[in-house]
Amino acid sequence: MNTAHNQRAQETEAHIKSVFLTMLAQRTVQQSMNVKQLCVHAHINRSTFYVHYKDIYDLAEKIQLDQQAQVIQLLDHALVVAPDNLAFVMTRLFEFVYKNRYFYQVYLQRHSGIFLFDSTEFQKFMTKIAVPLPHNPVQRRYRMAFLTAGVGAMMRQWLKDDCQETPVEMAQLVDLAYR
Repeated sequence: MNTAHNQRAQETEAHIKSVFLTMLAQRTVQQSMNVKQLCVHAHINRSTFYVHYKDIYDLAEKIQLDQQAQVIQLLDHALVVAPDNLAFVMTRLFEFVYKNRYFYQVYLQRHSGIFLFDSTEFQKFMTKIAVPLPHNPVQRRYRMAFLTAGVGAMMRQWLKDDCQETPVEMAQLVDLAYR
């Protein structure tokens, strides 16, 4: 049986996600995508799609959650490697966004920032190295929202400009903006 935990199911899900992202890269935001089109491009039956996802929005949400988990893991790892270096951490983040730029071109049009809130290591890092975060939980929450939206806005502009600057140059710009 093709359950969620066996290798074949995982390979099928990875294939569907890959085809979805490839199709996403070839479309404008105004162009919709449906399950039938995705199945044709993925060379799978619609019933196979529905074994794994409820609809196209469920697929998009699962990709978003996967991306979020990867960003948190990337940030936490980068912060262990270079706990005092905002430019290093941001370089890793911009490299990741560049690698996944088709997803982020769509995602950042609908969201103000990238998933920095969920990384406790990033929050500790921001407290230590960048703009000091207040101890008051309300002020802290709003400061993190501001910082996250700022990085998101820079990424959105970078993606809109077709990533003309390197991830290192973008990280340096973030570093300058937050110091």
